[in-house]
Amino acid sequence: MRFFFLLFFAPLLLGLTSCDPGQETTVGDDLLLGTWHLESYTATGSTVSSYQGMEYRADYTLQTIQPTEYSFVFLSATELRAEGSMTQSVTTTFNGQTSTEEVSVSGASMTGPYERVGSRIEIRNNQGGTSLLQIVALDETDLVLDFVYTHEIEANGAPQRQEQTGTYILTRIN
Repeated sequence: MRFFFLLFFAPLLLGLTSCDPGQETTVGDDLLLGTWHLESYTATGSTVSSYQGMEYRADYTLQTIQPTEYSFVFLSATELRAEGSMTQSVTTTFNGQTSTEEVSVSGASMTGPYERVGSRIEIRNNQGGTSLLQIVALDETDLVLDFVYTHEIEANGAPQRQEQTGTYILTRIN
């Protein structure tokens, strides 16, 4: 389960990355602040591990199964909290074999600093992950974020790189 957590849910908890640096819209911090309910999360990605000179790649897609009880809380202009539970449909392809399963996560939470420049938000974690969010749409009730997440770790002497892109669609709770 720890592998599935790192592979699929760390990006959700630890952040997101800009998909198109050319997209720049200016939005006020006051409009972003508050609690946003996760309506939908879709992503595609891959994890590449190297072991004894061999490279192993797993490709995957993620889609939330409704309803979710997950939220993003922009506490201030520099602090974000993500918390809650959700179930996702996870399709993984590894060594030519494809499987789909439902994976539930409950009690997941993260609080940490972020840096915002225009419509881009950057989050770095102490485990090697970088998340940049691109605000695609933001108004009083709706928030759409595109992301690219990258994470590099070494586990048991084997380097691993994870890349994920996707979209979060959220609605304001307060």
